[in-house]
Order: sequence, then structure tokens, then C-alpha cells
Amino acid sequence: MYPVLFSYNGIIIYTYGLCIAAGGLFAFLYAHYSSKFELSKSLIPSLFILTMLASLIGGKLFLVFEEGNLTSLLSDFTSGHGFVFYGAAIACLIMWYVFSAYHRISYISVLDNVTYCGAIVLVFGKTGCLKPGCCYGKLCNSHVGVYFHHPLSAAIPLNQPLYPVQMLDILCAAVLFVWLHFSSMQQPGERFIKCIAGYSACRFVTEFFRGDEARGYVVEKYLSNAQFVSLLFMLISLVIWLYNRTKLQNRNFTQ
Repeated sequence: MYPVLFSYNGIIIYTYGLCIAAGGLFAFLYAHYSSKFELSKSLIPSLFILTMLASLIGGKLFLVFEEGNLTSLLSDFTSGHGFVFYGAAIACLIMWYVFSAYHRISYISVLDNVTYCGAIVLVFGKTGCLKPGCCYGKLCNSHVGVYFHHPLSAAIPLNQPLYPVQMLDILCAAVLFVWLHFSSMQQPGERFIKCIAGYSACRFVTEFFRGDEARGYVVEKYLSNAQFVSLLFMLISLVIWLYNRTKLQNRNFTQ
């Protein structure tokens, strides 16, 4: 694997950062040209830029809660590692609310539309995780194990078979995008709920195979920080889904 894609005279292009940028570009193109994206095309550039900034800031700031090390946060801000997905997601949720309020458009509509783009960026982002070896898996004795040989790789240990957690995450994100793209929506917010519930369920499972113990635990060795957040998101998604389903049934009954 290749954590650094290119380096010349002190200029370093990290593979992870390039993958995120590529994901953002493809998400932008999807939003601009796809009929599935229903927001005004004039809002896409500003929404895209603000989302990328919120993702970067939230993903980096969330390291404070996982590592408790402000020095690490500052040093990793321009590096090819040190990024927490749920931190980025929470920051984006806040930014999208402010964005919708400023432009006087439905917050739920914004959420439903950005889910497509989120799944696209997730596919590329997890590909970026695979290259430098972050989010690596535990040691495994199966032929499905992946090996990391590069001395700058974040994976531990090197030259040993590890569970391909990043590949599982890529597969989950790809399936999630296809599901969102082709599934129908009966209620506003349903697409966003599907995205959050689907990703959270996948993330909860793949966390059991993760080997990077430093990511933090709510219950040591049993429930990681990411699994705790996944459970919260799944619970919130379930409550909203049940509420919307009951509301739809009552509406159909009165008609």
C-alpha cells in the first residue's frame, strides 16, 4: 500500500487526501448532472465547498475526543492521517441546518439529497484509508487477510495478514449508494434515514474486526466510541422511521 502517492522538494501528495478530493469531485458531478439530486443547481457549489470544510474540521476536531491530544490534532491537520468519520458527519449535520436556514429551504430536503453524495465520498474515503493502512483490521489466520509492507503504513503489525476492514467498508458504502439510488421514497427524510441506519449497522459490525485499539472505547475491549455512536444513530433512525410510518398510516386511514 502507498500512504504517500507523490513527494517532490517537500511537496507531499497523500493518497488519502487525493481519494477524498476525488470522491468530492465525483459527488459534485453526480449532484450537478443527476436527476436524483433535486436541490437547485445554483446551490451546489456553495453546498459542496461548505460540506468539504465541515467534514475536514469536524473529522479533525473529533480526534480530540478519541486521542485527548491537542498537539496530535494540530500536527495531523495537514497530514495524510488523523480523521474521524462520525466527527465529520456531525459537523456536516450542523452546517447543513445552518445552510438550509440561510437559504430558507427544507432541512429534510437537504439531508435527503446529500445522502447520495455522502455515499460516494465514503467509497473513495475508505479506499483512501486502505492505502495508508489506517482503520486496519486485527490479525487473522484466513486467506482473506491483507498485508501492509510500507514502512510509513499506519497498520500494525506490518507484513502480517489483517482482516480487510477497509474493503468491507468500501463494499458497504458501494451497496449503500446503489440502494439509495434505486430505492423509492414515501416520506421526506426517508432516504436520509436509510443512509444513516445502513451505514451505522455496517460500521457497528466492522468495528469488531478493527485492530487500531487507540480509536477509543466506551466499554473497554467491548464497545468502541464508533459503535456507541452507531447505536445512537440506529436508535434515532428507528424512532424517526416508526414515527413517519405511523403518521403515513394515520393519513391513509383518514382518507
